[in-house]
Amino acid sequence: MITVVARVEDPYGRGGDPESPPLPVGLFVDAEIRGRVVEGVIELPRAALRERDETVIVVEDGAHLRLRRVEVLRTERDRVWVRSGLEPGELVVTTPVDVFVEGMKVRTRIADTRPAAAARSTADSAAKPEHRS
Repeated sequence: MITVVARVEDPYGRGGDPESPPLPVGLFVDAEIRGRVVEGVIELPRAALRERDETVIVVEDGAHLRLRRVEVLRTERDRVWVRSGLEPGELVVTTPVDVFVEGMKVRTRIADTRPAAAARSTADSAAKPEHRS
């Protein structure tokens, strides 16, 4: 259940339609809200976002960290939905990275390699940086 504010034409039924009884303020109603379906959105943990929530760190070529700009469609407390900037199957760092250097080598650890988890998103992938001077 959510709280919404809606504009109702003729809320007190002055139009005389017997099928539309008056609708007093504060009344509970069943409502249908139509939204749009967005295809190709990738769901990630909120912690995957970096730098003012505009970028993520991806593992390219299975060995190097790269910062990638993404377009965020929606953010919630612990989840985020990315509209563009990522491709399905890409590995995204979801754990904190103390020191980040573009192109640094990594050892990858896949948190969950089950097909259903991989198809849902790259949210279950993690990378641990290995910094070499």
